[in-house]
Amino acid sequence: MSAFKTFENIVGIITRVTKVIAIIILSFMMVFTAFSVSIRLFNKPIIGDIEIIELSMVALIMLGLSVTEKLDGHIKVGIIIDKLPIRYQQIFQAVSNLLTFLVASIIAYTFIQVTYTHAVEIKLSTTILNVPFYYFDILIVIGFISWGLEVLVKLIGSIIDLFKPIDESVKIKEDTIEMEGGILWKIN
Repeated sequence: MSAFKTFENIVGIITRVTKVIAIIILSFMMVFTAFSVSIRLFNKPIIGDIEIIELSMVALIMLGLSVTEKLDGHIKVGIIIDKLPIRYQQIFQAVSNLLTFLVASIIAYTFIQVTYTHAVEIKLSTTILNVPFYYFDILIVIGFISWGLEVLVKLIGSIIDLFKPIDESVKIKEDTIEMEGGILWKIN
């Protein structure tokens, strides 16, 4: 097995772990919201329920970044790029992956510093429940690092693709939209 495949497998494991945690958080949010709304009928509201949902949403979004990247679910506008020859599309994809990796790395690095500041120097916490912010700063760091790793896998793959000869199997079919390897729908 090549070093790239090993790296890709390790990143895949990290992404699966973040996916499972995100699913657990989403499930908790659904049950907790339903319970919180239901208990209000008996005039017994849960104190800090909105804070709990807000903090859960931060965790859910951060842990979902790498999963969304792996599924290629981030929003893209390809009106001009899709009309270019395949080699130019590959170049634009590599540049896009590089820029995304750099941005994710910068944000992760910045939040490592923010985490330290919130844990040691400023010690910020939520208003009602006094939950320290640095726990969620750590989740932001994890989210952006895992997203950056997924983009790095795509970047390496796109650079490898640039050095391969273009054949018909690699070309994007202009009359179909594909998802997960199967044709989602055909454009008439």
